[in-house]
Amino acid sequence: MDSLSCSVDSLSWMLPCQFQQAFGIACPGCGLQRALWALWQGRIGESFLSYPALLPFLCVLLLALVCVFRPRRFWRRLLLFFAYLTLFLVLIHWVYMLCNP
Repeated sequence: MDSLSCSVDSLSWMLPCQFQQAFGIACPGCGLQRALWALWQGRIGESFLSYPALLPFLCVLLLALVCVFRPRRFWRRLLLFFAYLTLFLVLIHWVYMLCNP
């Protein structure tokens, strides 16, 4: 392995958080890249621990597509539920990250 290659497991290839670099505190999205990578590798538990709002957010994206093609009240209500759940989890996770640096 040459010196230019980067280990995928080291996560050194991920983008640094510009918000954290500028203000010195975690942003509401800190952990999202790690969570996406863990989910991509099939590690759902690790993904949830890195960023709990990722799975509900993916449900929001899926339900938004469903609502475009099947605009029913049930799908809109489910979309709204997952949107609020996502927002709640983002805020809870952010407060946790701010209190436990």
